[in-house]
Amino acid sequence: MSKIPWLLAALAALGLLAACQSARHHASPAPAPADDDAADDDSSPDDDATAADDDSAPPYVQKYQFALAIEVQFQATLKLAQNPNGNLTAAFIPQQGFDVLLAGTTLLGSGQLWSIPEANGRMVMLRLNGPAAPNGPCGNNPISYAVSLTAKASNAYMVGGLTAYCGANTFTGSPARVMRLAGWQTKVE
Repeated sequence: MSKIPWLLAALAALGLLAACQSARHHASPAPAPADDDAADDDSSPDDDATAADDDSAPPYVQKYQFALAIEVQFQATLKLAQNPNGNLTAAFIPQQGFDVLLAGTTLLGSGQLWSIPEANGRMVMLRLNGPAAPNGPCGNNPISYAVSLTAKASNAYMVGGLTAYCGANTFTGSPARVMRLAGWQTKVE
């Protein structure tokens, strides 16, 4: 009987030791010291008094281009540039007009490229903004576009959709139009 309390105490001590070891391995790294030099490189919130950033744009890791079909009969080009942090900058250029797209107008935006290893796939999600299409369902309101494309990791053929919303930077709510997209990745730099 006298061995049970000692055994429980030993197990409790081992549990406490394991918890301390785990906390040490999962602790947040120490915050970076404030950048107190005179240059405005905005590498920390405490950099200097001005908010302007005099750094050059981040270098791109890779650039992609896609020839897409919108609703089978309309054509568009999608250009993507991936930054080192994984974010994408995008330009979507429809060759023909559609009630929520103006022919030849470049829609600019940003998004993410995700790898989906469990499905051996990849996904592109973008948010784009464009001007009003006066003869369309949004009238004189600017139009926001959500784009999603998926493909197997080793396949250059991507499928997905483009959803148009009435209003600037509006990516939720009732869509003005939902369109199918499909096409080939035609260029990688």
